[in-house]
Amino acid sequence: MGVDNSQDILVDYVQSNIHPIGSVLANQCRRESLRRLFSPGSQGDLFGDPLDASLDMLAERVHNEKGVYRRWKQKVEGKERWLSVPSEPLQVFLDSYLKPLVEKQDVHRSCHGGINGWSPRKSLESHLPMTVALSFDMQSAFQNIPIWEVFAFFYNSLAGFDNYEEGRDVAGFLTFISTVKYDEHRGLPQGSTVSQSLFNRIMCGIDETIFEAASERGMTYSRWVDDFTIGTSERRDVRELLGAVDLLDRRYPVARDKVFYQDIEPIYLLGHKVVNGRVLKNSKEEKLRNKAPPLNYDECFNGNGSYERWD
Repeated sequence: MGVDNSQDILVDYVQSNIHPIGSVLANQCRRESLRRLFSPGSQGDLFGDPLDASLDMLAERVHNEKGVYRRWKQKVEGKERWLSVPSEPLQVFLDSYLKPLVEKQDVHRSCHGGINGWSPRKSLESHLPMTVALSFDMQSAFQNIPIWEVFAFFYNSLAGFDNYEEGRDVAGFLTFISTVKYDEHRGLPQGSTVSQSLFNRIMCGIDETIFEAASERGMTYSRWVDDFTIGTSERRDVRELLGAVDLLDRRYPVARDKVFYQDIEPIYLLGHKVVNGRVLKNSKEEKLRNKAPPLNYDECFNGNGSYERWD
């Protein structure tokens, strides 16, 4: 299966199914498709399978017009954000079936957050020696992953579905149970156990783009979930590094108040500080007291200043 026309296929899925979740749950042929995907080689009849029992509970919630997520707004550090926690039937399905399927797919070598064997300290040590650092965040990262990219991930990852409608419907179903509505669009839910795994794999494309561009310039790159770090052992002007921010911003929105350039030790990153070639733990109070203020985003990119594009 290819992904070049994934947006068109997603539109076709929505137009072909009365309910983006319920239609698949009510279709026994599609239930069998899901069973072959998640429980290959499973013995016993369809209705005795643990997967089908999980799907039955989901179907009951949808039939009774209950949401598959429990959602509420929470205020954190003065900012409101939506939390979306899977209902119990969905949680079982995500943990037992979907998350293991997602995590069979590789992440980029520069993706460290949420990956076994990596810690913030080890991630930063991959940059040593580091004299200069540029760090920046993606704005509302899970929320701003477009639904068609979630669909493209599933559509491209599925194996064994040669029939167009079958692959379309399975990928569409997995997309809609993995996303929630934000105003006029859908994105990954904050509070789901599968969101970070999906996010890390969907970001492989931009990871490779920034990694290659940084490597060509003798710099290092890593990503800790939605925190991006560019490091270099040589003294570099900030304008030589800003192309990395531009590369991200062309595809996903950058948090404009979270772009930091540091060229004086200690360099504060990911709850640690880099000093004398070592990565040490630091307190939040120390970071707030000593870390340089963020760059003026508009001045860097929309004003009279110039920067080296990383094309």
